Amino acid sequence: MPEKGRVLNQLSLFWFDLTKDIVKNHLVSADPKDMPEEFSKEEYKDRVMLVKKLKMLPYEFIIRGYMFGSMWKAYQAGEPFCGQVITGDYQLAQKLEKPILTPSTKPPRATMSTASPRGLVKDLGEELAQKLEDTCLRLFEKCYDYAYERGIIIADTKLEFGLDENGELVLADEVFTPDS
Repeated sequence: MPEKGRVLNQLSLFWFDLTKDIVKNHLVSADPKDMPEEFSKEEYKDRVMLVKKLKMLPYEFIIRGYMFGSMWKAYQAGEPFCGQVITGDYQLAQKLEKPILTPSTKPPRATMSTASPRGLVKDLGEELAQKLEDTCLRLFEKCYDYAYERGIIIADTKLEFGLDENGELVLADEVFTPDS
């Protein structure tokens, strides 16, 4: 898909702008004149962004709004999913009463695996873990509502965060794209 990079970049720029009132993001500029010289070529137009370097958190934060996939299998078996018990009477692909956060560890850990909310608190501390959960849910709800009003359903998404030089939480990577 020759235009995939351009599409993903433009989508991320849109969502970064829409959500900047919830949490800072790592975007410095998408203007070609601000890019290092090697990225000023036409082939990079609308495909790159200049971002702030962060200390990335070793997690992907997956927010799920609908019942499907491995969550559906756990639910059918009556088992917890990512350390959370899902209650209610759900059908496959039904919207959840409330979105849930299911973080996963990222490499360089041995392999990617789900993390329980308790594990997140243990690794990052209660205050940061709570801030991440609140931020993820606010981001999901705002973007879900925006898309839904336009006939698009965001079933789930993956978010990544880092800490800036002041230790503040910053949204990073791409956001609310088909790849995320």
